[in-house]
Amino acid sequence: MSSPKSSRSRLWFLWHSWLAMPVWLFMLFVCVTGCLAVISPELTWLFNPALRVSEGGPAAPLSALAAAAQASIPSGRVSALVWLDATTPLAVAVKVALPSGFEQTAWVNPVTAQVQAVTSGMSLRSFFRSLHGWLLVYPGGWFVVSAMGLPLLGSLITGVVVYKKFWRAYLHPRLRRDKGARSFWGDLHRLLAVWSLWFVGLMAITGTWFLIYLALLESGVSLGTDEAHHLTPRQDLPLVMAGQQPPAPTLVLDQALAAMQQARPGFRPLYIALPASAYDSLTLYGVGSAPLLMDEAHAHPLTGALTEISPGSEASGWVMTQQIMRSLHVGAFGGWPLRLLWLLCGLMLCALAISGMTIWRHRTCPATPSPVLKRRWQRGWIYLSALILLIPLSTLPFYLTGKSLFPTPEHQQTVTVGAYTLTLSTPQDRTPHREPGVGLVHDYRLHVTGTDYPPFRGIFLRYGKPDGLEPEQLGELAHGSPFSLHAHVPLSATAEPLWLSVEGWDEVIHQVMVPLPWDGGAGQ
Repeated sequence: MSSPKSSRSRLWFLWHSWLAMPVWLFMLFVCVTGCLAVISPELTWLFNPALRVSEGGPAAPLSALAAAAQASIPSGRVSALVWLDATTPLAVAVKVALPSGFEQTAWVNPVTAQVQAVTSGMSLRSFFRSLHGWLLVYPGGWFVVSAMGLPLLGSLITGVVVYKKFWRAYLHPRLRRDKGARSFWGDLHRLLAVWSLWFVGLMAITGTWFLIYLALLESGVSLGTDEAHHLTPRQDLPLVMAGQQPPAPTLVLDQALAAMQQARPGFRPLYIALPASAYDSLTLYGVGSAPLLMDEAHAHPLTGALTEISPGSEASGWVMTQQIMRSLHVGAFGGWPLRLLWLLCGLMLCALAISGMTIWRHRTCPATPSPVLKRRWQRGWIYLSALILLIPLSTLPFYLTGKSLFPTPEHQQTVTVGAYTLTLSTPQDRTPHREPGVGLVHDYRLHVTGTDYPPFRGIFLRYGKPDGLEPEQLGELAHGSPFSLHAHVPLSATAEPLWLSVEGWDEVIHQVMVPLPWDGGAGQ
């Protein structure tokens, strides 16, 4: 008859062994894709020779990079600059928005400002990060992946309880190769677990955090991520008459970066978003002096002067924690040496999953007293992991082409306001959703059709006729890319029709009430 202490130890062992078995294959998949995502800059360099940079010397001005990209894709407009990695010699990805609503990427040499390649679709880095982070299905895939932090955390806790005095393995590691497969796999599993203990805990905690964070965010809880859009004062915008071209925000990229680096010494840009309208600001996002944190700034779209600086060290508790958790999870704070360490530890996690499964099949399953668990195994419950893996496999063609697997039924209508023709889209389901910091809103998408329209300063939407002609009175400013914009329009206290306003660079404001078919013209 076994003692109570022995029974408890056996119970802990069974819990440790059975905890992740229904999803072990999926757990292995998450570990493998995580390893690939960590070294995705190096993989991009390895498999895309056209994106490599061999020249040394001072960096070319950002305006030169944008001009080269614009010249290579003359029908589009530069919308963003992306640096894949600060330490890997790769070309800068300059995103160019197309009139069709899609985008192309011009890969520009940061030293010579020469375009080395033009591609469509996502980069290798974006693919692996999307595959690992949300299975190419957001936000559902994010919940599934981050939920793996729970069995990982449970395996860590039960493993520490089961493996008594585990710290001895640091001083006296043991790997018996001559005692049979059972001893070898058991020693290997314990050895890997001990040396990756800190990394397992890090991945379990950060993964669980991502699950909690997204759950709160999707529930409409304000986590400090909602920020008011600061509109550029109208008096700062020049008057541009017909036949003239308005100033381009790409011309002030260098001034904005210089101002940010003066305000935050050591700042290295990772992402710069150009405004889609004159009232929007130019946004800089990158690595600052504070470890694990990111700095953000907004600049005037026509002068490059900074209008707001948001250091990561001064962010809200939620935002700061999210930044720290992300940096720790992906190893994005120490260059390629740290990524190499994260890769090695990730491979150890993969080996832990394989060795744990081997031990389970040869030792735990036969020793499990419950016949129910055995029958469920025999009936194929273990293949639950394989079923989950069908999610990214089925969504891959849609994701690569920019289409939605489950498109939301939308109502589309063509709206003519002044000299502008827009396609207005909104979900047929009129149930509003809660936007943090704003309240209940309806979503609208706008696509600017044609290419012969005069440039506009901004497009605004609101429920109810605007009370005046100031930008703040015209409604919600549409954001996005130069040709495809979106707006979250707050609901009014009473049912009001939807009004759309377009302001041209000649300061003429065109307005129209948009009749919506489901309510006889009332927007809500």
